[in-house]
Amino acid sequence: MFKRMTTSFVRMALALALGSATGAQAGTATKAPAESAIAVTIDVTIHDGPEGERVTFSAPDATLDRLLGAIAEEAGFKLVIEGNLSGQPYATRMSAVPLDRALRRLVGDTSMIVFFEPASGGGRRVAEVRLYAPGQ
Repeated sequence: MFKRMTTSFVRMALALALGSATGAQAGTATKAPAESAIAVTIDVTIHDGPEGERVTFSAPDATLDRLLGAIAEEAGFKLVIEGNLSGQPYATRMSAVPLDRALRRLVGDTSMIVFFEPASGGGRRVAEVRLYAPGQ
């Protein structure tokens, strides 16, 4: 089964005030960066298979929090970000990488807790990801 989503995020102060467009459920509100009116397109595809969820994405100019929000929305897991992970936009892409491995690559040294739940076809799937920005 393939799910495909193209998400266009427009960074606005209102979105941050409402809990951020990243899907973050908790965390410290951050100020909108100077480029807040720039639209960013992130293409995300989640591949469900016998070996678990794999993610393919292309993010030509996205901040980490926006990219993680798009992946969380498409994969259907809860994303909790404590602190500020927005940083500078950067370009990245991955192809058919196991979801948990892709998350580890993206967040680098940021503290992360991943919760899993049983998948419908056996195995496990990511249910929730909690990220703690440096200094939290």
